[in-house]
Amino acid sequence: MEEFPPGDVLVIAAAVLETTPEELLSRTRMDAVAAAVQAPFVTLNGKMLFPHPVERAAVLAERIVLNRPFPAGNDRVALICLTMTLESASYRLTASEDQTVEMFRRLGGRGERLAEEDFRAWVRENVERLNP
Repeated sequence: MEEFPPGDVLVIAAAVLETTPEELLSRTRMDAVAAAVQAPFVTLNGKMLFPHPVERAAVLAERIVLNRPFPAGNDRVALICLTMTLESASYRLTASEDQTVEMFRRLGGRGERLAEEDFRAWVRENVERLNP
C-alpha cells in the first residue's frame, strides 16, 4: 500500500457528498486529511509502526473517522478508502454491511466506543486475501 494522496481522498469525499472537490475544499480540513493519509506510515526508530498493509488500511480509515475532516460523510469516505487500500494490497473486507456500519459508528464514538486497536483487530479478522 502506498500513501493515499490527500487530493484523492477529497475527490472521494466530493463524490460521496455529491459535490465537486472545488466546492468541498473550502469546507474541508485538509490538514486533517493529510494527517490521516500519513498516519499509516509513521515510523519509530526507523521501523514502521504498521508494517502490514491490512494494518495500514485500517489506520487510514480510523484516522479519517476520528479526524472528521469533512463536513459530512466521513464514515463513508473512510470505508471507501479502506476498501480501496485493501484491494490494492490484494485483500477484501468480508464483514457484513450491518457489522461494518456498526463498527464504524462505534469507532466514531456513536454507541459503545470502540478503541482504535480494537478496530484494527476487527479489520484483521474480517479480511481475506484475494487470488493473485
